[in-house]
Amino acid sequence: MVKDGEKMEKRWRKNEKKSYTINITYDTGDSFHTENGVEGTINLSWRNLKKAQQALHDIQMHHACYMIMDRDYNVGKKEKEKAMKVVKSSSWYCSDSWQYSILLENDDGVRVFSLVSFL
Repeated sequence: MVKDGEKMEKRWRKNEKKSYTINITYDTGDSFHTENGVEGTINLSWRNLKKAQQALHDIQMHHACYMIMDRDYNVGKKEKEKAMKVVKSSSWYCSDSWQYSILLENDDGVRVFSLVSFL
């Protein structure tokens, strides 16, 4: 799980089959152990660059809301309520356990479930 002080770098890359994937590099840990530069790849790929970029944007918004709701202890109740409204109105929202899952749009325009194992 990503803990306080973590960093995430998200990017897409074109692979040899002319499709795009999203790779995530992040730091994780707790008071006793830290791992830097952990890498993962989202379990989807896209042929359409705009769809891949939208998925990346959705992941970034998901992460920003996650940090406000679950990790940023300096954010007040009103800010957390605003963030939760953003979460519930977002196209990537899929359930009350949204912190660990996301709906990402595939090339066919269908939102499909993906686990957010890097949180």
